[in-house]
Amino acid sequence: YLSLAAAIAPTGTSMHRIAASLRQHIEAAVLRARPAWTAQDFLGQEVGAFADFLVWGLLAAPELRGRAVAVYDGRTGTCEVFRPPQQPSAPPIQVIALWFTGAHYRWLRWREPGPSLRQLMDHHRRPPTGAQRVLTVATNAEA
Repeated sequence: YLSLAAAIAPTGTSMHRIAASLRQHIEAAVLRARPAWTAQDFLGQEVGAFADFLVWGLLAAPELRGRAVAVYDGRTGTCEVFRPPQQPSAPPIQVIALWFTGAHYRWLRWREPGPSLRQLMDHHRRPPTGAQRVLTVATNAEA
């Protein structure tokens, strides 16, 4: 949650406050979608499932609405993009990037202004000459 907060926090704003809000909204959305996980204490386990929570939490967290989150897996060299439902006339979708090491998530800072979701997906499909293609899965967020 701190990595996501760092990516979206305006300068001078407390990342901890934003991270707490993200956690509250995301975990509440996950528990609404998967109430049996409470009995299994799934949310309390360190299982690397945080990114999967974005399926339900992306639209539930006001700070993330209208954005996509690209999670790069450093172990496999792949990327999963969690995105809001596509709206034909919507403005370009801003992308937040995280790097997952298997134990931790780190925010990847883009050079300003950063790619739109469309630009990022095009870049992954057709990388520059000499660059490796990034196998990418796009996952639509659910309400």
